[in-house]
Amino acid sequence: MAKGIETGDEKGQLVPEDDYEYEKKLAEEERRKREESEEELQKREEEAKRRARDAEKARERRIAQERLELIKMKQGIADEDETIEEVHEVHEELHGLKKLENIWYHDKLWIIIGAFVLFVVGFITYDTVTRVNPDLELLMICDNQLQANQSCELLARRIEKYTPDLNGDGKIKVTVISCALNPDKYDQFYTINSQKFYANLQQGQIIMVVTDSALDPDLNELFTTDLPNEIEGNRYIDEQGLHLDFGFLAEELNCAAMPNDVYIRMRAPIKTLSESREKMQSCYDTALEIMKAMANDLQAQANESSDKGLPSPEEVKKMIEQQAQEMQQMS
Repeated sequence: MAKGIETGDEKGQLVPEDDYEYEKKLAEEERRKREESEEELQKREEEAKRRARDAEKARERRIAQERLELIKMKQGIADEDETIEEVHEVHEELHGLKKLENIWYHDKLWIIIGAFVLFVVGFITYDTVTRVNPDLELLMICDNQLQANQSCELLARRIEKYTPDLNGDGKIKVTVISCALNPDKYDQFYTINSQKFYANLQQGQIIMVVTDSALDPDLNELFTTDLPNEIEGNRYIDEQGLHLDFGFLAEELNCAAMPNDVYIRMRAPIKTLSESREKMQSCYDTALEIMKAMANDLQAQANESSDKGLPSPEEVKKMIEQQAQEMQQMS
């Protein structure tokens, strides 16, 4: 029967003696390695502590030495060789793309602000140099289809035919400022346009105003009624001003539904907040010459074409309703 040692399990099995000796050696070897590892770890910790102590002592000696040398320097007894040498940090000199990247990294906020300021200054300069100042400005407060941007622009081009180069810049430009005022349509747009209208009234050089029958009666006192005496022999001039009752003009302004109640009126010269009465009178006289040339030319063109004039507002309303019905039937 094989010689062995009882394992202690519930079956009472025995472990061969050779295996037991082998397991015992492994256990001892494992214990020895663990002890060596612990000793090695302890040695490393002691070595680290020793190095830390040495470093601390070296630092203290260096501080003491520097303090001593500093005292000597203050007392004027330090030799040149004993002077504490100042250590300067060496900076790498950058070139090319790296230099640009370094500048951007440190100064990008100021670069962005500077670029924005340059853009604004450049834009203002360009706008100032290229802008064409108008020779004549007029207000359009009529409340009808003539308020369309294209019609306003076309009306300005027509008036430019009779306008001289008043500002002497070698160019002729007329601007129509649109701000419809209809007291029967009082809303936020009326309020905004009213503020715009009264603000522009303070500009003494703005004399001509395009109106229609929706004009607030309180505004009539702003306009002169002397045009029939100042522009004689023109059937399109009455106390209200120049009556734009021209069929060919409606086609020219791309405003087929333009009613026959549109007038170009002229403000009576008075003192404003920004201009004296004398200055406004000068602007009035200039505008009167333009008005006279335009009225006579329009009358001559109407005579040549046997123009029948424009439909009344009631007729225009019927035309619009008829067109709407035709579109509904087609759809």
